[in-house]
Amino acid sequence: MNETIARLNAQINSQNELYNRNTSEIVVSVSAEAATSAELEINYVVANAGWYPIYDLRSANTKNPVKLSYKANVFQSTGEEWKNVKLKLSTANPNQSGLKPELTSWFLDFYQPIAYSLSAKAAGMVSRSAPAMETKDYKEEVDAQSVADYVTTIQTTLNTEFDISLPYSVSSASKPTLVDIRSYEMKSDYVYSVAPKLDADAFLIAKATGWEDFNLLPGEANIFFEGTFVGKSYIDPNNIKDTLSVSLGRDKRIVVKRDKLKDLTSRSFMGSTKKESYAWEISVRNTKTESIKIIVEDQVPVSQNTQIEVSVLETGGAKYNKATGKLEWELEIKPNETKKMTYKYEVKYPKDKQISGL
Repeated sequence: MNETIARLNAQINSQNELYNRNTSEIVVSVSAEAATSAELEINYVVANAGWYPIYDLRSANTKNPVKLSYKANVFQSTGEEWKNVKLKLSTANPNQSGLKPELTSWFLDFYQPIAYSLSAKAAGMVSRSAPAMETKDYKEEVDAQSVADYVTTIQTTLNTEFDISLPYSVSSASKPTLVDIRSYEMKSDYVYSVAPKLDADAFLIAKATGWEDFNLLPGEANIFFEGTFVGKSYIDPNNIKDTLSVSLGRDKRIVVKRDKLKDLTSRSFMGSTKKESYAWEISVRNTKTESIKIIVEDQVPVSQNTQIEVSVLETGGAKYNKATGKLEWELEIKPNETKKMTYKYEVKYPKDKQISGL
């Protein structure tokens, strides 16, 4: 019996190997009224090929717009080498259903537990899909700007297609191939931002507008400023509002300090109530040779209990969001100028209680 089982398992394994072999056979049914010669062009979809976007965001200085290079990492593992093919990248996803879901009746009833003598386990499968594509190989000797000149953007009713006229070769491999799609310039405003409670360094932020016209997809972005790589970010058009904010790095020439004013910080008791008062001073000095715009952020606590009362006594001219406790100052500081902001708040709560997070 063991010999029979071993022989049958060997047959099963040999048959299973056939499913893993790459084949190039397509069966086509043709109907014709009379015998004739014909040329057939076959279009087909493969699951193990796709592309995902990657971006380069470059800013030469604070006087120029931000340049966005729209690129694609193309991959395919069909077992077939794509040599000198013309590619069309599409934002459509053939693996995603295009049928509108239908609501069914939502019934309510009382829960009645049912006892089972046996339990069953179900195995699931997780799949990862990518946008559809006809694709290309990136050649280092071809300038990125010239490559983008050979791309035509086609806006269909539901999707966007990038038609690339230069031929490329894409190997069947796990490593993706980098493809240049387009380069854009975005009108940008530059402003500094600092949250001294978390970090005393000021960060230069580029606020770019007009990105909605570029048909962007969610993807990783490499950030360059003044010719230097400063880090990575992530662009998600679904969560960006009108302005795309990009952090370009720290500027040590802006000196920021946040100090607790001990003379205005106190703790007292009133009957069964304990009161704690706090005061903070933030100073920002611009040691640069040009004026800057800077956004300073801080916060006061927000109560989550009716027995804890938070009162803001002074905002120092900041915009105050009562729901989040956020304080925000928008300042313009001249060269070698220092500006100071002071804010105060107090917290009242029962003296026999302890507060976490204060």
